[in-house]
Amino acid sequence: MSQSKPSATVEDMLTADVAAYGDPGGPQLGSQWTPLPLERFSDAKLRRAMDRFGYSGRIYADVKTGEVIIANRGTQNRANFKSDVGVAMGMVADAQSTADEFARRGLIAAQRFLSDHGVKMSAIYTTGHSLGGAEAEGQAQMLSIENGPHALPPDVHITNFSIDAPGVGYRAHRGDRSRYTSYNLSAQGDVVHKAGGDQLEGTVQVSLPIGPGIMQTEGKMIAGAAIAVELPSVGVPILADGAKQALDAHRSTLILNQVSGTALASTKVTELGTSAGDILAAFKTKSNQAQPTSVQAQSNADAATEKHAAAIGVDHRDIWGLDTKGNIDPAALNGCTKQDYTERWLDLNGFESKPRMQHKNG
Repeated sequence: MSQSKPSATVEDMLTADVAAYGDPGGPQLGSQWTPLPLERFSDAKLRRAMDRFGYSGRIYADVKTGEVIIANRGTQNRANFKSDVGVAMGMVADAQSTADEFARRGLIAAQRFLSDHGVKMSAIYTTGHSLGGAEAEGQAQMLSIENGPHALPPDVHITNFSIDAPGVGYRAHRGDRSRYTSYNLSAQGDVVHKAGGDQLEGTVQVSLPIGPGIMQTEGKMIAGAAIAVELPSVGVPILADGAKQALDAHRSTLILNQVSGTALASTKVTELGTSAGDILAAFKTKSNQAQPTSVQAQSNADAATEKHAAAIGVDHRDIWGLDTKGNIDPAALNGCTKQDYTERWLDLNGFESKPRMQHKNG
């Protein structure tokens, strides 16, 4: 059979990011994307590592174009929390080595699958939301310099397409930029993509004008934390509301829903270019094409159960140490006062504490 040119769109990437969370009611990729069963390329050792670090991913292949998507799930369970904290402090995610091995084995399986259909691998996309986006950047870096039996064919380009991804620590500058292109899209008020130090070198970062504004998220969190040093009863509610707004800005479906129906959604990933301005212009332009058939969207994508950044259950703290309702989690306090906790939060997130007020007598 003749092989078609790469055709994966931005909407395909966004859909894969949401689908990686595994909600049966959420959007799913269309029929041209074949998911490869984990059992086809994993063994007991890899599955144990995935369980240990809470890592989950999916491999999709298109037998008409030879394209392969590696989709990484974001934060969903307790095992991810340690990775979140490490990433926020500029370290490489604990699960990164597992994500790398998943990518290596998944691509071997994908090559065999495509070969069985008489198609050559043509392009690789690493993608993910939040922690999954950082893992995707790490996979792109790793694959770009991989040698030996796992090395990619020289004519296969890697494109990373992350959403709201934090930085990747020291791995940011250790890839071969001639082998990959990288993007990281975020909502305007997202805070997570600012954590973790540098993005993968060369990443085109685009802040989309959607969701709560930065003053409603990071602005309130900084102001609330500073005020709480002196007035916990005033500052903590502000901090909590800012964190709640930040969680709203960090939803993966927020970007999928807002991008769908724009010219950006139907743009082929291989034709995005490297201009953040052009990407923003495409986002602001209504699509003049019929809606892509690659996405089997639900009537209400927001109904998808989001499990990211703040995860399942009120007893689980998120990357900021707050629970799913935006309150300081008692587990995060760990016996500390709210004031001590707030000062520690400021230190961990790189903010200077507000100087204590000097009170005059009389």
